[in-house]
Amino acid sequence: MKMPSGQGLWPTFWIDSEDNIWPPELDVVEMVGQRPTQLMNTEHDNVNGQDIFRQCWPYYVTPDMTQAFHKYGLLWTPTDLIWYFDGDMACHLPTQASQHKPMYLIVNLAVGNCSWWTNCPTLSTPFPQTLQVDYVRAYAPPQ
Repeated sequence: MKMPSGQGLWPTFWIDSEDNIWPPELDVVEMVGQRPTQLMNTEHDNVNGQDIFRQCWPYYVTPDMTQAFHKYGLLWTPTDLIWYFDGDMACHLPTQASQHKPMYLIVNLAVGNCSWWTNCPTLSTPFPQTLQVDYVRAYAPPQ
């Protein structure tokens, strides 16, 4: 994937539950357009009725993700979530109980979320924008 750049852009590759009950959610990659060297890997869960999220902190620092294609990955096992950037481990968290269910892949570019996190696009945000995706692959472990 090659990410777009500019305030107010929020490219993501994520995994959501097939039954549409949220959480869980696994974010393979999230990037905020004005921070193109900050890779965010997140898992969302429900613990004792509380919606929570976990991320590796500090965020994984990358080369500028808007300047070239990079590979993003998530190894999702019954016990571990391991995120990768260009083949290097970027984050490792335990798999939560709610994540043991069928889920599906989503790739999208959100624009204008205007939250405290992504901010709104400005006059300096270049348009049009694209999130370029060369391929998406999913593998199941051997049974």
